[in-house]
Amino acid sequence: MFRILILVVLYTTFATPAYAYIDAGLGALVLQSLVAGFFTIMVLWRNWIDKTKAFFFRKKKKSDS
Repeated sequence: MFRILILVVLYTTFATPAYAYIDAGLGALVLQSLVAGFFTIMVLWRNWIDKTKAFFFRKKKKSDS
């Protein structure tokens, strides 16, 4: 594990610049992905909470007598 850490530190320390072009649309794509991920997590969390509550607090059925 320590060897991997040393290799990562050395690799990032002596890396040469890439001079890569970042398109202006990339920012919008990243922002859209973050927003979509946030709302996906919110919906999944809410569904999980609702299912958990439904499991523990079941309503009693009325009998038709």
